[in-house]
Amino acid sequence: MATFDDLDETSEALLFQARDYGLENAGIAADGFVPFAMVAHDDGQRKLLRFVADGHDEAVVQARNKLSTVDDDVHCVALTWDGYLTVEGKRSAAVFVEAFELGRPAGVLIAQRYKRKRKRIEQVGNAALCDHPAPLSKLR
Repeated sequence: MATFDDLDETSEALLFQARDYGLENAGIAADGFVPFAMVAHDDGQRKLLRFVADGHDEAVVQARNKLSTVDDDVHCVALTWDGYLTVEGKRSAAVFVEAFELGRPAGVLIAQRYKRKRKRIEQVGNAALCDHPAPLSKLR
């Protein structure tokens, strides 16, 4: 059973796979990783897309533009980027994942805080639900 009303089990699994891969990437790149999207198709096939641009924010904009329309065999998408989340006045590094299941009225935006300990990444708490954004993707 899915935890989020706006995602089925397949989409929720993609959301957390993207979060975990984002944390892995954060451990490799101390100054932030290249934003990426995971795309799951109805047949179970998955694709990973990376978005490189002049600056981190521009890469996220490019990703949103690219993901604004998808093929009709796409089940869900998860856009992932590195950023900062402020909780109780404290700013923390965080992996953000915005996941959408096609055909649903809203998606899910989560943030997973982390801290760097030498060359390792340590997850801080559980992923926080930040929003239920409007769908990022629509069918072509």
